[in-house]
Amino acid sequence: MNVLIGLGCSWTQGEGGYPEQLWKQHNGKINLPMHKSHHLIEYEHENSWVNVLCRDHLTEYHPCNLGQRGIGNRGSARSLYLTNPTFSKIDNGIVVFMLSGYERFDFFREGWKNENNCYKSDTKDSGHYNFQTVWPHLGNSKLWDIYTRQVYSDDATAIETLCNILEVQTFCKANNLKFVLANAFDNRNKEFLYEHCDNLANKVDWSCYIHDYRDYQTFAELLVRKDDWLSKEMQSHYYEKYSNLDYPKKHLTNCIHPTIDGYKVIAEELADFIKEKYPNA
Repeated sequence: MNVLIGLGCSWTQGEGGYPEQLWKQHNGKINLPMHKSHHLIEYEHENSWVNVLCRDHLTEYHPCNLGQRGIGNRGSARSLYLTNPTFSKIDNGIVVFMLSGYERFDFFREGWKNENNCYKSDTKDSGHYNFQTVWPHLGNSKLWDIYTRQVYSDDATAIETLCNILEVQTFCKANNLKFVLANAFDNRNKEFLYEHCDNLANKVDWSCYIHDYRDYQTFAELLVRKDDWLSKEMQSHYYEKYSNLDYPKKHLTNCIHPTIDGYKVIAEELADFIKEKYPNA
């Protein structure tokens, strides 16, 4: 069996990959909380880069989408232990780790596992979401306040991100899986990691990192460029500009997720890189 596993947040799950009729039904903005958006997951999985990559490019591979909205890189790495495939039965396996925001920190939700050993989260999000995630933001809850004031720092963020990358890298080596690393939207990127923890950064196999071989540092940067409506000076301020739109652009939505066309671009870029890196894949 050939399997391609996608790890990441909403940019991997496929949020934003909705058909035109859904955008029209919601008057151009679809930004529902997780417990009200389960009916969207089938669209997200269908149009995610994970599925498109296997459907249109690596057609001998079966997609396994482990992306979950809102999680960080810690949760993404640990999702490998929660999935159903028996890795020893995979003939050819590729893990694509699509990095989320470096500052996010994940905890397992209370009640994440039921009596049948099927992984799930609490009753609101049962059946899909396993993690509770925080990031630096005051006033959201006591937990978020403590994380912001007492845990979060640039050094801790870099070390945590690198440990998550190395965990996936080691998992792949242990299970004879090919490894690909990508960055969804965090503009701190590789240089930030080296600046704050070069001894760990030197342990990462950066030959697996697509952005070392492309002229864009994140996939968000590429999609903004392809939409071609912001000046070069304004492209770094894309978040605010897109958030104020009444309707998505061709490649990026106003909730800052790829559209169906955006996921197709990501899938094509990843397919090209995988064929370069692993010509016998």
